[in-house]
Amino acid sequence: METFPFILFCSLISFSLLESSSAVDTLTPNQSLISGGTLVSSGQTFVLGFFSPNGSKSWFLGKWYKSYPEIVVWVANREKPIQDSNGTLIINGCGNLVLLNRSNGIIWSSNSSRSVQNSVAQLLDSGNLVLTDKSNTGTENYTWQSFDYPSDTLLAGMKFGWDLNLGLDRYLTSWKDASDPSPGDFTYRLDIGGLPQFSLRRGSEKKYRSGPWNGVQFSGSGIQSTAVSISSFVNEPDEVYYIYEAKGVLTRFMVNDTGLLQLFVLNKGSSKWALMFTLQNDLCDDYGHCGVNGICKINIALICECLQGFVPQSQNEWGILDWSTGCVRRIPLDCQKGEGFIKVKNVKLPDLLEFRLDTSMKTKECRAECLKNCSCTAYATLDSSGSGSGCLMWFGVLLDIRERAEDNFQKDSIYVRMPASELGPDLNQKNVLVIIVVVSAVCGILFLSLLCWWIFWKRGKKTSLKPEKEDIELPLFDLITVSTATNNFSNDHKIGEGGFGHVYKAWLLWKEDKALELMDSCLEDSYVQFQVLRCIQVGLLCVQKLPEDRPAMPAVVFMLGNEGVTLPQPKQPGFFVERSSADLDTSNEGTYYSQNDITITLPEAR
Repeated sequence: METFPFILFCSLISFSLLESSSAVDTLTPNQSLISGGTLVSSGQTFVLGFFSPNGSKSWFLGKWYKSYPEIVVWVANREKPIQDSNGTLIINGCGNLVLLNRSNGIIWSSNSSRSVQNSVAQLLDSGNLVLTDKSNTGTENYTWQSFDYPSDTLLAGMKFGWDLNLGLDRYLTSWKDASDPSPGDFTYRLDIGGLPQFSLRRGSEKKYRSGPWNGVQFSGSGIQSTAVSISSFVNEPDEVYYIYEAKGVLTRFMVNDTGLLQLFVLNKGSSKWALMFTLQNDLCDDYGHCGVNGICKINIALICECLQGFVPQSQNEWGILDWSTGCVRRIPLDCQKGEGFIKVKNVKLPDLLEFRLDTSMKTKECRAECLKNCSCTAYATLDSSGSGSGCLMWFGVLLDIRERAEDNFQKDSIYVRMPASELGPDLNQKNVLVIIVVVSAVCGILFLSLLCWWIFWKRGKKTSLKPEKEDIELPLFDLITVSTATNNFSNDHKIGEGGFGHVYKAWLLWKEDKALELMDSCLEDSYVQFQVLRCIQVGLLCVQKLPEDRPAMPAVVFMLGNEGVTLPQPKQPGFFVERSSADLDTSNEGTYYSQNDITITLPEAR
């Protein structure tokens, strides 16, 4: 290290004052700790000293449980072992802990940025080794503490995560193997890019993650208190970390040399450590087990499925239960044809690969923002904290989604973007019904008008209406009024009263490319534009002036059920003759008839 020459100088000016220290909890500047000597915490829980793993010739400075010397919870010189048993730990003249080898070469140092003349080292009963001013030993005066530099074990009271002011990242690294405390392949740390989430990596390869923090918990694993611990997560501008406190028992959480994340508990009166849980419970906890755009469901026989609207990228590989290739869309997205979302409930949210986070965006704004960006593939709202805002959007593939078991925790949902034709038969049918009957009521009016036509001509009756100035000549069924549709028209478009007046208004708006003005603004987030426009277009085709232009009912059903089919543009509706005051003979108020020959064929059962 570049600071070692200075540390060595500090060491040399104090080395002649050393005397051996053993079996106490404190090391002072005029003392040393050598092989065979130890510091023991005041409660007789932890020991600091030198050890050599079974079968190894290397020596390390570490901490272990006094009653369980085989369980080492911290190692100082993991990356640079001492090659024999002649190691010495001192406090140098600058107030730092320094580990020296036989030739007084520096093996390891606490390397604190704060220099304290009366520094002492103390092993606390929590397992924390601290450096502090001898005259003031309060927590706020620690110049260095081992809890900020974990090895493979997290103890109660340790902060696991980031001090952003200091740029300090507290994370776990496995041993190389069971007899070698050198840094191994696995690291477990808190990622804070976007939303915080814990991740386990083997080298650079991600193996497990907790899911992002949603304001209450991590979406893949709850932060909860148990019978033996009280857990909490702090997410502040200066610090982001997890911490837990034990309830009268000894606990230790560790990442072992095989990459398992495990919590062990030693109950009072017991002589054996018990495994309380392993974070990786099942195959669905394996990172990306079902590949991109797949979802893992541990409670079904074949645990991987493609999200709705997706199919396996390699059916052969999925056939032999190799799901790693994931899924692709059955029908590509096309912003021009109208799209919507499917809701996938109770899941661990996808990994934050390509994403955008907006903590101030409201729920409705989140959906609209994703919908207008053709690259946005999914979104989730982050309203768990009750603030009423928070939007997370994904761009590109969705990876590492798993269905969560039913529990008492906050449920997260993701809304996956779909072409209108992939929203599902039931959902499509429901949307059509909502559009016809509730949302716009326009299609309902049009089909009702067709029925009225048939009744009108069946009975062979003709009805006259006395026209008013600046009005339109209408048949009897124009008197049918649908209030929901009436409310959807502005005064600017009022041409007449009743159902067919609205049909004509709908046609005028269609000609002006303003057909969506038929929709009430309060419903703007409740429909798919493409479906609404298609429904209006089909309805207008059904009431064209010439009977030969109108599609038969089987054709109507086909049009509504096949959104990829291009439809003709509707022509002017029938039974409407625009008149002005100049066209009317006010001296002769006669009877006006509207006549149009039409043939209606009704199907009969055979």
